[in-house]
Amino acid sequence: MVNCCKKCNEEKGNELPEDWQEKIIALFLKAVQHEKIRGKNINMDSNMLKDALMEVERIEGIKPLFTFQSKKHRFYIKNGYVVKVVYLNT
Repeated sequence: MVNCCKKCNEEKGNELPEDWQEKIIALFLKAVQHEKIRGKNINMDSNMLKDALMEVERIEGIKPLFTFQSKKHRFYIKNGYVVKVVYLNT
């Protein structure tokens, strides 16, 4: 994730801003709105997937796949595709 320009990156070093998770979630939701995140070999139609993705509230992990979670689902993302959906018991 790019957090700043090259010049600022030299100054900040390897540090991430304190709110990096919120920034990633905001960028992810924007990509979902612009239909840049799609399903790949999952059993969910695109409109249902988009609605479910818009409910994402937190990041569960970033390696080896980006993992986002809402109250009802956990989504595993690779290269802009949802490759796995886990339905959570609520």
